[in-house]
Amino acid sequence: QNRNGGTVFTPSILESIREFEESLLASVVIPTFREFCYGPKQNECYPFNSIVPYFFPGRGSDMPIVEDIDGVLRSLVGSKDVLAKMDKYFSKENLGSNVTLTNIMLNDVDGRNEPNVQRFLKTMHRELWKIDQDQKYPDLIISWSNDYMQEVE
Repeated sequence: QNRNGGTVFTPSILESIREFEESLLASVVIPTFREFCYGPKQNECYPFNSIVPYFFPGRGSDMPIVEDIDGVLRSLVGSKDVLAKMDKYFSKENLGSNVTLTNIMLNDVDGRNEPNVQRFLKTMHRELWKIDQDQKYPDLIISWSNDYMQEVE
């Protein structure tokens, strides 16, 4: 969410979202993240289900943002997967969105790791809350839509 209100589709906010997501994947924010992320093998995470790659084509954090953000947004209007990540007002007439959603999948094979996953989620909640309160990413408000996280909160 844009901390100052308005659309999240500005270069500075998209850069902040990318930086935040990369710091999670690199286990910078939460050191145990790679133990619990969903991926092809232990300690290897699949990329998040996010809108960020549409705006930074190619691989690597050094890839520049696209020059035509509105052009990318126009190309996404018909995608149900992308529309699910925007606020309800996003449309071909309104290419802005006050929020965007990033889905993070965790790995808990058959629920066998439930106590550790619960402990991890509490840690994740605490760390994300701290990042948001400290405004480590000053353009963003970090929040979540997850029944468990809302219960912890």
